[in-house]
Amino acid sequence: MLKRCGVAILVVLFLMLASATSAAAQSATAAPQAAAAPNAPAYPESAEGLTSLLEDIFTAEKAQDAAKATQLYDSLTIPDHAQWFASTFGDSEGPRLETKYSASFAEFAHRSKDQLEKAAAQGKTVVTVRAYPTGNDPSLIQAFRVAMKIPASLYHAAASSGPNDSSPIFLGDFVYASGGFRYVDFQLMQALSIAPPMRVRIAGNVQAPKLLNRVAPVYPQEARAKHIDGTVKLHVILAKDGAVREVGLISGDRMLAQAAANAVWQWKYQPTLLNGQPVEVDTEVTVIFQLAN
Repeated sequence: MLKRCGVAILVVLFLMLASATSAAAQSATAAPQAAAAPNAPAYPESAEGLTSLLEDIFTAEKAQDAAKATQLYDSLTIPDHAQWFASTFGDSEGPRLETKYSASFAEFAHRSKDQLEKAAAQGKTVVTVRAYPTGNDPSLIQAFRVAMKIPASLYHAAASSGPNDSSPIFLGDFVYASGGFRYVDFQLMQALSIAPPMRVRIAGNVQAPKLLNRVAPVYPQEARAKHIDGTVKLHVILAKDGAVREVGLISGDRMLAQAAANAVWQWKYQPTLLNGQPVEVDTEVTVIFQLAN
């Protein structure tokens, strides 16, 4: 009887020891996970709050504090994006944005980090933040705001070396979501069904080498008879495939302008890509009419 009792006690002690060892192992495993993902500091929902966050990132970069910088970079992603897109944009646009965000999560995170690191490397750490709407918002920003069923604060951020810096670096657009500032990429906004075509502004002399097919203008007989010559400047919008979509007169004799426009409508350019995606181009074209001596 005593022998059996002793065996039973040993079994109970063994089970208790095994249970304690298992609990300790689980605790040891969970602790590093919690420590690896500390909560980022809270920043108020305002332009000043976003400015403070971006300045803290620059401070961490300057101090080469990789842990702090990583913590702040990670805070720029939307933590519960599926729920946030559904509640903020509804059943129609929410799934479209969630699909794009999930598919491009790593790309978006890299792009926001890359812009901030580039600014820091160039000494452009004076942050300027403005809240949308500004009265002259890009059409894509307007579409993003219109699509929101529950409005959220949206901000534009740039960094420069000071007030005399004529070439600030665009840091990104940020939305205040789930208690913090989150980076929203332009490609994410493009996923909206109401998003306008993406368009970039390119100087005429930069766009000119991309011209694949140039049709020469026909010199108007009336202008030739009246010895009218000169330069016509046209405002041109190119479609994603490089075809001319819109033509408008900037300057020049109206007798020559129509002939210039008729020719330019037939021009074809090499498509312009932005991050691998074709975009529309806003540019200028110069057409010269010169009478022979």
